[in-house]
Amino acid sequence: MLYGKNPDAFEKEVFEGLHTAAKEHEVWRRRGSVGKWHNFAVEVSRSDTWTDMLKKVQAVESQLSDDAQLKKHRPVGVVVDNATRWLSQFSMIERALVLRPFYNSFVQRASNEWEKVNLTRAGHIKKGSKLPFFLKEENRMTPDDWHVLGTLYDILLDFQLV
Repeated sequence: MLYGKNPDAFEKEVFEGLHTAAKEHEVWRRRGSVGKWHNFAVEVSRSDTWTDMLKKVQAVESQLSDDAQLKKHRPVGVVVDNATRWLSQFSMIERALVLRPFYNSFVQRASNEWEKVNLTRAGHIKKGSKLPFFLKEENRMTPDDWHVLGTLYDILLDFQLV
């Protein structure tokens, strides 16, 4: 369920051979909502800049919120799943749902910051600059993606409690 219809083929595709970051990213993205979030979590966790920005966005957004629960929120980083335990998928999804209220603000701020550094005055991308995968439109989480993660969380919660 988490890895699609053929989990063995998926694992082989990801873990065998030498994949470029772009190829590995595409393999995960084809897995749907969990793959999209996995890619986001991996990319953010590999960058101190993105991790710090994510935490700053959480701090600001929680302070400005009228929601009592969000006001109590303490900034956290992403959780990245691993290949050896299904429970790591549950932990990754659980953290994704905690970060959901901050996701769009983070992506907007990250996009603005990236453009400041990587666009010319004429609005063209500077030579050698690459837009981070998580900022590309096709990789952004949609309401349907969030619904899928919420549903998977509910299903996996029963197994986690056992």
